[in-house]
Parts: sequence; structure tokens; C-alpha cells
Amino acid sequence: MSERQFFNVEPEVAGGLAEGTVIDRSSHPPVVSKVHYRVEGWLGDGLIESFPVFLLREEAWNAVASEGLTGARIDHAEISVAPDLPDLVLPAFLWFQPTGLAGTDDFGTAADGRLIISQRAQDVLAGFGLAHAEITPI
Repeated sequence: MSERQFFNVEPEVAGGLAEGTVIDRSSHPPVVSKVHYRVEGWLGDGLIESFPVFLLREEAWNAVASEGLTGARIDHAEISVAPDLPDLVLPAFLWFQPTGLAGTDDFGTAADGRLIISQRAQDVLAGFGLAHAEITPI
């Protein structure tokens, strides 16, 4: 049986956390209980971030769930678009929360909050755009 391959993924940063985000910065990585993400320029990837939050296109989440990938859950995120991008049309994004054990489950985070995914997860997510993510084998 071959070893499973895992990757560190640094997703596209399409904006940042906005005023509606509730975040406790007393620990590292910070703990977020509510997300408001303001898009300031989206290049098209299905997985985006603003540390320590990841967002995933709803269609990508549906694929993750149907493939039975392990180690993640989703929640609602408020998404807004910067005023200087009035014509930007976004697909639905969800707050993507890696909950698994990095290097074991399909999704997990390293101690410093970096996203770790399996080859299987990368294959699924690539179908929704990862062109602007930095992906390195671990």
C-alpha cells in the first residue's frame, strides 16, 4: 500500500476579514466565531482565504461531500464586495473549516494554521480552480 501524498496549500487571497468578523486573537492561530469577508479582487479560485479563515465555493463543498472527503465542515459566511467592484459577480462561498488531523484526514491544519490537504482533496478542489494557490508537497 502506497503512502498518501499531502500538500500545504496557501489559497488565493481575494480580500480580507471585514467589520462583521468576530475573532479572538489571544491565541495563535486566532479563533474565529463569525466571518464577514470583503472581496477586493477575485481571480477565480474556488478556495480563498484571509488568515485564519478559508472560504470554499458552495459547488466545491458539494463535490467534497459527495466524494466523502474527511476532516472539514462548513458554516455561513457573510460575503461583501468592495465598493469599487460594483460589477463583480461572485458564486456562493461558504466558511470552510478544516477539522481533521493534518496528514491523516483529507483536510486539516498545521499547528500554525496552514491548510494541509490530501492528493484526493486536491484533485477534487482543482476542478473548481486552484490556479492562484501556492501548493507544495509535504
